Amino acid sequence: MISSALAKDNRLTLRELAAKTRLTFYTVFVIIKTILKLTLKCAKWVPKILTKEQKAKRKNSASENIFLHNLDPEFFETHIVTGNETWVHHYTPETKRQSKQWLPKWFPRPHKAIRKLSAKKVLATIFWDSKGVLLVDFVHKGTTITGEYYANLLRKLLQKIRYKRPGMEEEGIFLLHDNASPHTSNVSQAAISNLGFIQLSHPAYSPDMAPSDYYLFPKLKKFLAKNPSTSDDEVEKTTKRYLAQKLPDFYARGIADLRHRWNRCVELRGAYVEN
Repeated sequence: MISSALAKDNRLTLRELAAKTRLTFYTVFVIIKTILKLTLKCAKWVPKILTKEQKAKRKNSASENIFLHNLDPEFFETHIVTGNETWVHHYTPETKRQSKQWLPKWFPRPHKAIRKLSAKKVLATIFWDSKGVLLVDFVHKGTTITGEYYANLLRKLLQKIRYKRPGMEEEGIFLLHDNASPHTSNVSQAAISNLGFIQLSHPAYSPDMAPSDYYLFPKLKKFLAKNPSTSDDEVEKTTKRYLAQKLPDFYARGIADLRHRWNRCVELRGAYVEN
């Protein structure tokens, strides 16, 4: 009875199951816990509910990159340049977890006023590799990043690579970025080809395989949350300060984790890789 009720709606509470099956609450509890061995679990947020076709593309993309990696892991990882855009806010409110305090049991829970993300923000585009940051660009709120703008950024990126990583261009630069429209526009794709970048396969809806999204940006935003700014200029300086103080090992770990994520994506047949 309980199994059939859950087959129709597995969100029913124990009391609702007891009412539907006309069993006691205790009986339902015993059946759920000891016989069916079920546990109540919350849904986990994912970027998108992937279709079979999207999972297949993710798996194929990961397999392609694993093949390239296996040809020469050291060369491949040290020649990846990755980049993406993210909003950096003047201030970021604490999460409930961050606001926890050690207090005596008899103390009431502290209150905290609800605060939203600052409406004042700057769009940061950051390109980096296993040794550090190559280029940081800021765009103020209200400005749109177009394909032409992004193509110009790629030209600046190549100049930075020539200055900071001499010899890298001659041996090959693997560019890893997502499928945002400025990145895939005709003008950007033409620039990528003309500048000699080797564009790595990266399927749509895949922040779990983009180092900026799964590694750099979350850490940057934690730092910014602890160091609020009062102006666009200040948040830009704070962002640059954070990036500059990180040692090469910090960036190398973010790039190296790609290998695990690609392998895991293949194992999961294209499903999302958890952190």
